[in-house]
Amino acid sequence: MTEQLATSVITPHWQLPEGVCAFYSNRNGGDSETPYDSNNLALHVGDDSNDVISNREFLPMSERIAWLNQVHSSRCVKVTDDYFLSLEPAKADASFTSQKATVCGVLTADCAPILIADQSASCVAAIHAGWRGLASGVIQNTITALPVTPESLTIWVGPHISQTHFQVGEDVKSAFEQYPEAFVEDKQAGKFRCSLFAIIETILHSMHVPDVINSGICTFEQHNAFFSHRHAQNNNVSHTGRFISGIYLKP
Repeated sequence: MTEQLATSVITPHWQLPEGVCAFYSNRNGGDSETPYDSNNLALHVGDDSNDVISNREFLPMSERIAWLNQVHSSRCVKVTDDYFLSLEPAKADASFTSQKATVCGVLTADCAPILIADQSASCVAAIHAGWRGLASGVIQNTITALPVTPESLTIWVGPHISQTHFQVGEDVKSAFEQYPEAFVEDKQAGKFRCSLFAIIETILHSMHVPDVINSGICTFEQHNAFFSHRHAQNNNVSHTGRFISGIYLKP
C-alpha cells in the first residue's frame, strides 16, 4: 500500500513501538523556487539558503535534527547533546541516538532512506543508503553500532528509486555479486536494473533483523511529489532538492 502524500510532512505506515515517532517530507509547501520547488531541505544543492532554512522550520523537532554532511560513506555517528555544539554537521551517512527529543534524519532524492527503532524504544537510527554506501557496509556498521540486538529492531525503508527506473552499469552490478537477485538485465540498453530494496532487505535479514517494511514509493515515478535526481538528470535539469526521513524518541 502506498502512503498518503497530501501534506508536506507524512507519518509512515509503520507500527512503531510506543515512545517512537517517525516522519518524512515531500515537495509540497515550502519557499524554494524552480528547480528546487518547493520544499527543498538541503543546503548543499545550490538552493537559496534562506529558503531552505525557512522550509526546515516546519519540520517536527526542527531545532533538534542532527543534520549530516552525507558523502556516500559507511560512517555512522552517535548523536548526543554535544553534537549540536558543532558548527558543521558530521561527515557521515548514518546516525543513531538513545536520547529523547533528538532526531536522526537523512536527506535523499532517489537513494533509500532507512529508519530504525528497537522494540523497547531505547534507541533510533537513520541511514542514507545509496549504492556506494550499501557496497561499503553502511547498514552493517549502523546495526553493529546500536546498543541493542538486531533481533529487536523494526526497520522502514522510505521512498527511493525503484528497480524499474534504476538503470546501472556493470560496475554497480559487480559491487553486489552476492546479491544477483537484485538485478535484472536490460539487454536492449546493455545495462541492468537494480533493486536497492532487495539488497537492503537481504543484508538486514542476514543480520537477523526480523521486521523490514518498504514504503512502496518510487521517487522517479512520483517525481512531482518527491525529489528525484535521476528524473531531473534525464530531463536535462542539473539540480534538484532533497526530502528528509527522520525518527526520534518522544520527549
